[in-house]
Amino acid sequence: MKDIAKDETLYERDFAEWCAQQCAVLDEPHLGTPDWANIREEIEGLAARDRKELQNRIIRVIEHMLKMDHSRATDPIRGWQESIWSQQVKIEVLLDQSPSLRQHIDGMIAWGYSRAVKNTIRSLETYEAEHSAEIIAKIPETCPYDIGKILGDDISTD
Repeated sequence: MKDIAKDETLYERDFAEWCAQQCAVLDEPHLGTPDWANIREEIEGLAARDRKELQNRIIRVIEHMLKMDHSRATDPIRGWQESIWSQQVKIEVLLDQSPSLRQHIDGMIAWGYSRAVKNTIRSLETYEAEHSAEIIAKIPETCPYDIGKILGDDISTD
C-alpha cells in the first residue's frame, strides 16, 4: 500500500517549517530553489484575506448604522455605536498597512450594503417582530451613508 505521508510536501506536512525553509532559501540562494508555486499561493491568500477582512468590517459598520437609524430598540444603541467605532479603527489600521485597499472601498460598500441590509432585517424580524415590516419598509434600497461616514470622519480615502 502506498504511504501517503511520503507524497506530502513539507508545505503540506509542516507549514511553519516550510516558511522557515523558504526564508532561508530566499536569504541564501545556494541552499536551494524557492517553492515559488506555494509562495505565490500564500501571497495571494494574504491579499485576499485583507480584502475580505476590510469587506466584513465595512458590512458590520453599515449594519450597525442601519440598526441605529431604523431600530426602535434603545438598549443596544450604545453597543452598536461602540462596534462602529471599533470597526472604524480596525479599518483605519488595515488601510494604513495596505493603502492599495482604498481603491476597492466604493465597490465594497456597494456590494456589502445588501448583505448589511440582510443582517439587519434578520435581526429586526427576530427581536422586533411586531414592528419589523414597518421598519424594514423604511430601509433605503441603496446605501445612504457616504464613505466618510462609514470609515469615520478622520479617515481619508485618498
